[in-house]
Amino acid sequence: MIGDLLKRALAVAAIWLLKRYEQTALDLLKIRGAIYYVRAVQGARMAAMGALALLGAIALVGAGLVILPVGLAVLLYILLHSWVASCVVLLVMGALYVIVPLYIVRRFMSERAWVRFFKIEGLIDRVTDKPRAE
Repeated sequence: MIGDLLKRALAVAAIWLLKRYEQTALDLLKIRGAIYYVRAVQGARMAAMGALALLGAIALVGAGLVILPVGLAVLLYILLHSWVASCVVLLVMGALYVIVPLYIVRRFMSERAWVRFFKIEGLIDRVTDKPRAE
């Protein structure tokens, strides 16, 4: 009788330990999957940043960044007969050509924007949320 009770107690303890180990293993697997997902999003972000840098370099070489300001400066000089006004307009346009794209790239390439876009916060919350023990 005592032997049967001990056998049953050992079997129950073994089953409880196996279930506990199974839940821990599943939790670790979920966390590992979330880590890979976050790393993949970071890689995609870096690739997009490289593509944007390449497009920016091509745009800077483009004729529009040279012809438009020079044409505007010549037009202003013809209209106002003032090199100072033309130079000020060229400086303002040059500053805008640098500041506006940098702001756009900074805004959309931030890690926070990518976390929101790929909904990583929700994934991390789901993965780290432990089921309640009964």
